[in-house]
Amino acid sequence: MITISEMQSNIWALRSTFGLTIDRSSTTVADYLEECRVKWLFDDAHLADIRLYKEDVGKLTLRRICLEAKRKIEKKPYLTLIGEPRELAPAAYTLARSERTLAVSPGSTFRRLYFASEWLDPKLDEWRKREDRLCWIARPTRERIAIASNLIDAGIPLDIFSSEKWPVNNWKGFAEDETTMSKKYRYRIVCENSWRFGYHSEKMFNSIRSGCVTFYRGDPLLNLSFAEGAFLPLDIETIRCREELSDAVLHAMNNFMYSAAWEVYSFKKFYDRIINLARETVDAA
Repeated sequence: MITISEMQSNIWALRSTFGLTIDRSSTTVADYLEECRVKWLFDDAHLADIRLYKEDVGKLTLRRICLEAKRKIEKKPYLTLIGEPRELAPAAYTLARSERTLAVSPGSTFRRLYFASEWLDPKLDEWRKREDRLCWIARPTRERIAIASNLIDAGIPLDIFSSEKWPVNNWKGFAEDETTMSKKYRYRIVCENSWRFGYHSEKMFNSIRSGCVTFYRGDPLLNLSFAEGAFLPLDIETIRCREELSDAVLHAMNNFMYSAAWEVYSFKKFYDRIINLARETVDAA
């Protein structure tokens, strides 16, 4: 038995995932933690074998340095999860200890953190009933606006959704539910917040599990061989050829979603990474 205390944070909390399924079975996260002999506490550091911190965005400040120094002085085992790219969370990456950290932008320094999502039936047999257009669900950034403008100028049928207005006519407003909106479209664009240090979020998988043929852009050095063929590179020429490329991609998407390959993004793998590193850290303490 190992006791992990998830420390209070103003960002994502893992408690909300405990009722979700870990894979294609009916096993929930809560049931799986019990099977693994893991007791999960919340902000009860004195009762835990190891503490779990979730780092947020922000620059390096004296306060953050002092907090990290306090953790080290206390000499109590702890882990760190970093769920933001390095450009947005420079302090988190600067202060993190590589042997105790899982990060979505690992580079060659940290162990990788994949954000998890539940498995969904992409219903690919109904794919041709969808709108023959591309959707893009993302906040506007300078790089994304430039890409969108080029696609629109090239006559690509594109609908953009975001709570923040895009400076293009194709912006359609806010999508209340990402999956519900995606399932209306045959195609979807996914462009990461960062194209460096191996950053990879849940966006690509959420597009694939929604049954969209996905045009993806991220770090060009990122190894996504486990999903080979299940997505396409984001560029105008590939998008123009989308109709003739789609059958092969849909076949690869089906293989990906109905094999163990997709489990890279499962809650089982997500919690396995945390639990294994927690036990490793406690044993080494």
